[in-house]
Amino acid sequence: GYTSSSLSVAVPLVETDETEASLAAAASAQHEQQQQQQQQQRIVQQFQEEHRIQCQNGEAVFGLSSDPSIQTSALKEWSDDDFQNYRVVETSAGPSESLLRNGNIIFQTREPVLTEDECQHLIGYAKDAITAGHNESREGE
Repeated sequence: GYTSSSLSVAVPLVETDETEASLAAAASAQHEQQQQQQQQQRIVQQFQEEHRIQCQNGEAVFGLSSDPSIQTSALKEWSDDDFQNYRVVETSAGPSESLLRNGNIIFQTREPVLTEDECQHLIGYAKDAITAGHNESREGE
């Protein structure tokens, strides 16, 4: 009589030098990418902190840029239909015109951007700044 039997053979997985090199390269690339992302995050955080300090220093020197008692115009999302434009002679934008996109076009809103109160506040603020600067320059004479 014949009998059937099954045979199992365990074959060990042998890693070649090429496989090890590929795995090492992938791990190294992933580590490098993580380091770059961390560096980018540190740079962004640094610039955010510098901007925050600049804003604080600006407020300390110049005060707030708007009077909280004045009703400001509502925030608005703008679309192309909110503007009209005028073409002017090329080179009218000065020596940097070649660096500007649409440097020879003047864009004007169809409706006022600021309220009358906001305009008057800015004019008053500018006059006060000019007067203060004029007085400071006379004191230095």
